[in-house]
Amino acid sequence: PNCVVFPGFCDVHVHFREPGFSYKETIVSGCAAAARGGYTAVCTMPNLNPVPDTPQNLALQQELIERSASIHVYPYGAITLGQQGQTLADL
Repeated sequence: PNCVVFPGFCDVHVHFREPGFSYKETIVSGCAAAARGGYTAVCTMPNLNPVPDTPQNLALQQELIERSASIHVYPYGAITLGQQGQTLADL
């Protein structure tokens, strides 16, 4: 009677730490946790290694997402090279 139904939520700030820091969080474990909480889409922060600050590094992350994700995952690219705040990334 007092229920609200949603098709799924989107979290625009998650830290899936793969590649580079998978001991903290993987795409698989992050997706499972998000799905369990009712999220069908997430946007991942770019604090990775390698930093997604080039088209090639962003493509590497996207390949991992395509292989491992069980929900929609949209990666953010880094705004600056190496996340150093000096030179804009060419994305």
